[in-house]
Amino acid sequence: MSGDKPEDMEAAKAAAAAKNCKVVLPKPRELFVDIDSAQQKATFERQWPVFLQQFPKAKYDIFQSPSGEIDHFHIYVTIDRAVGEQERILLQALLGSNPMREILSWRRLNMGYPSPTRFFELLP
Repeated sequence: MSGDKPEDMEAAKAAAAAKNCKVVLPKPRELFVDIDSAQQKATFERQWPVFLQQFPKAKYDIFQSPSGEIDHFHIYVTIDRAVGEQERILLQALLGSNPMREILSWRRLNMGYPSPTRFFELLP
């Protein structure tokens, strides 16, 4: 979180807190795939074998989204090398992540925010 533009990260933290959540940023070798429909989940499942051809050591963990809505998931993908923010957004989109989320992440990246990708996760 350090190094992010204060107003953006503070706004994200405030929005997360209003939902009883915290802001989580990806680790260098991590992708955040945001699934908001059965169709997006099917895209992820269809793309995963192709993704493994490029990243054979990749693995993922899937969790229900904090929204609790049906077919809403957060998928944490770990690969064997670090990725930059631009590549992270591209790979997430290729894996079927919510297109609106990736557009907003791309926008934040182009506005100069060093941490454009984030999840809101429920507080313990």
